[in-house]
Amino acid sequence: MLQDLQKALSADFAVLMTMEHARQTMWPDFLKSYLKTKTEIQDFLLEAATNQQQVEAIFAQDSAQKLLYSSDTQLITVDGMPRAVSSFPLRDYLGSVDSDRDDIGRIVVWTSAEKEVAEFEENTRTNLFIAIIGFLVIESLLFWAIKMESKLELHKEIALRDGLTGIFNRRAFDKRISEEFYRAKRHDEALSVILCDIDNFKRYNDHYGHIAGDLCLQSVANALTKNLKRSGDFLARYGGEEFVIVLPSTDEQHAFTIAEQLRAQVESQKLEHLQSSTGNIVSISCGVATSKSADYAAGMEPGALLNQADNALYEAKRKGRNRVCTARIAVNKTAESLRAC
Repeated sequence: MLQDLQKALSADFAVLMTMEHARQTMWPDFLKSYLKTKTEIQDFLLEAATNQQQVEAIFAQDSAQKLLYSSDTQLITVDGMPRAVSSFPLRDYLGSVDSDRDDIGRIVVWTSAEKEVAEFEENTRTNLFIAIIGFLVIESLLFWAIKMESKLELHKEIALRDGLTGIFNRRAFDKRISEEFYRAKRHDEALSVILCDIDNFKRYNDHYGHIAGDLCLQSVANALTKNLKRSGDFLARYGGEEFVIVLPSTDEQHAFTIAEQLRAQVESQKLEHLQSSTGNIVSISCGVATSKSADYAAGMEPGALLNQADNALYEAKRKGRNRVCTARIAVNKTAESLRAC
């Protein structure tokens, strides 16, 4: 696309992405290898350019640095030749619908300014010339974006992911629980929800710091992910240190078993937590709730099922944490050996 613009407009182009956006949207391991293939310019990554050598030469000059942070036009000498260099904000799909969302990068345009510099002594047409180029660039990018509608699903997927843990977020959960609940109701099937909470997480943050707290959240998310085997099972970060799992076609007893497996998996990581009231390692408490035929007949809504799971979680905390409780205490007494309520 940049090559086509270069031919059509007789100008060179570069697209730069902010490092912040790269960190927010790329897995750390992928970003580490990705950085080896890209040139870093201040707090940006040079994603593409029609002339990489020239764009590097432009931003090697102190006078060009402000072009990275503001829409402006400057005359920059490159290889002994004057170039008119302009910068425009680069916004993603989400930014186009939310004006408060930060720009994800810059679009840089430069072209020979020999003729314009000569004429500048007589008039001030240079700015108008650059403005026309900028308008054409933006129009061309919009036209290109319309043709890329097939990629919108990828943007939607990113919007439904938690930036820290990589699992689905609360927005994705709200959509999924509604879909699964009414599907289960139509087919008269059981639907279970597990609400999990990291025990004494505030104490963990206060003692080890927020960076360690973020790593703890990632570790717990990975442990939960490993124990969900079915493709239809759904894990999301509910908020803060809480996680939620949706289990289609799963009755209460099977949901309890899965919740206990999740609790044991987190405990088996033996992640140190000297401030925990349940021991010296990170653990979770879980509340299980299940909807079935009688609930659907009584007019239950998805929010009521979640409230039941929340009440069961509260009971698990009340009884000492690091355990699983169900909304309807219908599990065999032998479950006490599994730290059940």
